Amino acid sequence: MKEKKYADIIIVGGGPAGLATAYCLQKLNIDCLVVEKNKVGNSWGNMPKYWRVVSPQWTNMLPGSGFPYSSPFSKPWVNSYREYLLQYSKINSIKVHEEINIYNVLQIDNCKKFKLTSDDLDFECKIIVSATGYYSNPYIPSLPRGDDDSIRSFHVSEYFSPERLKKLFPHCTKILIVGRRVSAGQLLTDLSKHDFSLSISARGSVSPRDGSFKGKIKDFIYFPYEELKVKLNPNIYADSFPHMDGGKTEELLKEKIVTVHSNIVGIRDRHVVFEDGASDKFDLIIYATGYKPSLAYLKDIVRFEDDGDMPIIKDMHCSDIENIFFIGLDQIYNFRSRYLRGIRKDAVVLANDINVALRKIK
Repeated sequence: MKEKKYADIIIVGGGPAGLATAYCLQKLNIDCLVVEKNKVGNSWGNMPKYWRVVSPQWTNMLPGSGFPYSSPFSKPWVNSYREYLLQYSKINSIKVHEEINIYNVLQIDNCKKFKLTSDDLDFECKIIVSATGYYSNPYIPSLPRGDDDSIRSFHVSEYFSPERLKKLFPHCTKILIVGRRVSAGQLLTDLSKHDFSLSISARGSVSPRDGSFKGKIKDFIYFPYEELKVKLNPNIYADSFPHMDGGKTEELLKEKIVTVHSNIVGIRDRHVVFEDGASDKFDLIIYATGYKPSLAYLKDIVRFEDDGDMPIIKDMHCSDIENIFFIGLDQIYNFRSRYLRGIRKDAVVLANDINVALRKIK
């Protein structure tokens, strides 16, 4: 018989969203436990070696961390942010069960509690917080004309560095990147420093941010402006998907060092067919096509929207099941909710909402 653990609140996910929520609950003297299927901050440790967090450090600090006076405007390396998460968990004595993969959730005790099932342990709680985010569920779109597997391909979540890529694919020279957002731009910058022939395929135009001095000043001003905008209207919703960085990426595209293709529609005989009818041969395809919410463990209990990806959520509350909450998903409180700068604020609001819900249960 499996061992059983109990806490008033179980938080599924040991990344920034889960840790920030746990910290805020602890400050309210609420018993909570974080369950993480890998190690704390694992997703950040698996990100590409030379990539940085996309927002300045002062916007990335989780509740209780204070202001980073030594380097408020720097954009930290992803691995250093992972180290920050490990220290945050340790310093704040957050209770975490690592390497526990929750694969199912059910209501028990006349719907007064939840049972969370894993291979090793079962957990019971009164309230669940889903903080599993996106990174463990990479998305590769299906192609209208099919893929005969004649070209090696993988998702950007499996990419680590140009050096490792060269070791894995020593004869690879011509690479197609599929996507047009931040990850696609970071890939272009990373790989352009090595002797690869690069192309990009996108659904829609490829438009990097302005990398000029004027553009950098605009970026510098944007984050304080955004803070003020959200303070005045906390539930504001807007487009939350940023363009790829300017600078080097912008230069590569302007000087046509990178070939831009229309949307990919099929792969046959080592050739990629594009929407505009063009075709070209490639050695490797890297999909920078984003992620879907990582919520498979909730499929048996929560009602999802028509696309099957997102639960029906209102202000971080599950709309049809009481005492299930979400954090770190797109637009669930405002347009920043999927990003670090939104998560750190949403966690405070969520902890207060959970406090109210817990009092009603008791």
